[in-house]
Amino acid sequence: MTSPTPADASRNGTSEPGQAASDPGSGAPNNGVPTAGAGGLEFFPVDIAHYRHHPALPTGPEIEEIARLLAPFAARSVPWTVPPHLRGADAVNERLEHWANPTKPEDSFLYWVGHGSSDGGSTTLLAHTHSPNPLTRGGISPQDLLHYLTTRQAHRGAGWAIVVIDACTSARFVDQLYAQALIDANATNFVLVATSHDGSTTIGAFRRALAIALVTAFRGQDSIDLRELATELNRSLDGSPTHAHTTAGRALLHRARPTPAAAWNTPLDVAAEITSVLADLDDDERRHFLPKAAGAELGEQNWYFEGRDSERNDIFTWLNTVEHGMLAITGPAGSGKSALLGHVLVHTRPELAAPLTRAGQLSPLPVGTSAPEDVFDAAIHLTGATPQAILARVAHTAGAPAPTATDPLARQTKSLIEHLHTRGQPGQGRQSGARLTMLLDALDEAHQPLFIAEHILRPLAALPGIRLVIGTRRSTFEGPDQPQPADQNLITALGALHPATAPHTRVLGLSRDQQAMTRYIQRRLTASAHHGTLTTDATALQATASLLGSLERHFLYARLAVHEILHAPALAQDPTPLLNTDHRGLFARAVDRLTARHPANGPLLHALALAQGHGLPARDGIWARQRPSSPKTTPRSRTRRSLPSCTTPPPT
Repeated sequence: MTSPTPADASRNGTSEPGQAASDPGSGAPNNGVPTAGAGGLEFFPVDIAHYRHHPALPTGPEIEEIARLLAPFAARSVPWTVPPHLRGADAVNERLEHWANPTKPEDSFLYWVGHGSSDGGSTTLLAHTHSPNPLTRGGISPQDLLHYLTTRQAHRGAGWAIVVIDACTSARFVDQLYAQALIDANATNFVLVATSHDGSTTIGAFRRALAIALVTAFRGQDSIDLRELATELNRSLDGSPTHAHTTAGRALLHRARPTPAAAWNTPLDVAAEITSVLADLDDDERRHFLPKAAGAELGEQNWYFEGRDSERNDIFTWLNTVEHGMLAITGPAGSGKSALLGHVLVHTRPELAAPLTRAGQLSPLPVGTSAPEDVFDAAIHLTGATPQAILARVAHTAGAPAPTATDPLARQTKSLIEHLHTRGQPGQGRQSGARLTMLLDALDEAHQPLFIAEHILRPLAALPGIRLVIGTRRSTFEGPDQPQPADQNLITALGALHPATAPHTRVLGLSRDQQAMTRYIQRRLTASAHHGTLTTDATALQATASLLGSLERHFLYARLAVHEILHAPALAQDPTPLLNTDHRGLFARAVDRLTARHPANGPLLHALALAQGHGLPARDGIWARQRPSSPKTTPRSRTRRSLPSCTTPPPT
């Protein structure tokens, strides 16, 4: 085994994705799935750092980092109190005996890290502190480790066991161990992982692979099947052997607390912000926060929202006074429509607003401003949504029968509208005064937005007791990279241009808010200075925020400018390179920066752009296959190396 490169060492604990997910604590749920190790999870390192006849290895930082990666799963680390220079054969066997005979049933993650060797034939050994060099005898064999594995798994109620061998030639060791385990009836419910083939490995490779799996590939899952985890580790470790001897769906790695990514389809930087907020809440608040926030479509702007007081009050007034109809929120691309709607939604849900306000992430409403509480029956993000999916969601929210999927779309629409209209008549089942209020954002990003606007949303808003708040651009021809079109086909389809035919429809347009942009930029930069990311003094930060906020730009520009400053702190003192460009120039700057960080990032970002906001899965090698392999870069190594550089959240 070789030590990490200087670049790897410098990244330890700073830029690896594992740190972004190290906040959640303990109390793993069972989710109703029977698992053997109901008593919890132990992290059991067997690290051999000092040797008499082999080079020393820096194993300590790896143990710490892997423990951090497992912390969200409530892993309890089992320390090895024997001094590193005394970890000979007796000490190692005593350590493994301890592992093989747990005091209570629980799942276990055994991580062996040290030197290993194989003669290419039947002899393959792991070295302890006193092992000779060359390592042809006096080490730990696959048969030795199998004895401890079968002893542990034979205990009544034993949970699953992951055994990772992070050593040179570990592939041969793990293959032999697995072959012998298959013929032993007591060897059950385990996963074996090697980190190398027949050659050497580098300390840090496994830790990076585990980070990619837990933080990126499975970031949206609260429970991870060990068979799927083994597949991802195999891919990130260049195909080094991983053997899963478990039953699918029954050996699971549970997060102690629900991950924000499981509740929201958010970018990594937003998920990191949400995780930071959750860390400031107590357990009761956290338990109430996540279920309530699951439909809130929270985004980064909700933490630093500024301005729009008049527009927010207009929305609150409409919600407090209008019995049925439609309120369409429009504005140029990047003007902050989604941010405003998310801000309104959070303030109408006390369970969200109160803890966020206490955490300092949400500004309280001005004195005299009253938000209607729990007014929205559903909040629906329409990006990529089909008309059929919207009909089904509306029917579910209203408690109406789901449209028949095999019917033509026009018939499905007519059936739902007629059903809801009948329910709205006196004596037909709708309670007196009952209303159905829905928030629907990003209409322009749905599939068939014009059909949805004219044939679903417009008729719905005309029904008694139904209210819709809709966020949309004015035209399907409008975009952040396009000139403002004269066309307003979406507003026309909603009926908002002809009040006589749609008297209960109102349009609320958003214009540029220079003061709000300035305050937003200053708050973001000040927060980063508070966390130590920026060292620029407050006066300079205020001047930079005022300068950027004075430009004829929208909030999209402000967000991108802040990200560039956080990645190049000198810009906080002198933002000149940001002044003579727009959001397209800032985005190109970010793409260039990420591509310079790793050449694979450019093509990967191109693939993400073609996905049009739907993202690309990191699992199953899909992310890695978006760029053809070069002779020196395999798809698996590209996955392992490019994922951390492209997915590490930016500084706060």
